[in-house]
Amino acid sequence: MDKQKIVSAVLKELEEKKLELENSVENFRKSAGEQSKSIESWSDSSRAQFNMMAGAIQNDVKAIESAAVFLKTLGNSLSGVIGIGSLIVAKESGQDKFFFIVPEGSGGFAVKTDGKEILAIASTSPIGNVLMGKKTGETSVFSAIDGNDKNFEIVSVK
Repeated sequence: MDKQKIVSAVLKELEEKKLELENSVENFRKSAGEQSKSIESWSDSSRAQFNMMAGAIQNDVKAIESAAVFLKTLGNSLSGVIGIGSLIVAKESGQDKFFFIVPEGSGGFAVKTDGKEILAIASTSPIGNVLMGKKTGETSVFSAIDGNDKNFEIVSVK
């Protein structure tokens, strides 16, 4: 797999996500400005809530922007230790699983490259946490919500 293709696909997905979030910020700010001033206590509360939502979403936009900057400057480090920017092939129940570790606040989606589905997962996500710092040949155990453990045998780290 070509890591640069994966980085490009992830960056494209992050840009689309960023645009959606920016539209949401604009809509919340617009809604806050449209609240009637005739019922002051209710509209003050609504304006504040809309503005708080817009601010929270704006923080998500900033996290995506920071992640994109990091990924654009990502080199082809071959340290062999899983970290942010690592492309991982792992075996789980005999099947290959593909992960790409992204900075906090920018994961939770899949991209397809060369016919493979690669999960972009944040370093701070539950699966990201169990993979970080592992090396080829090691096994990570992820305890799923349903109570079933998933064993990921690390096949390769790029």
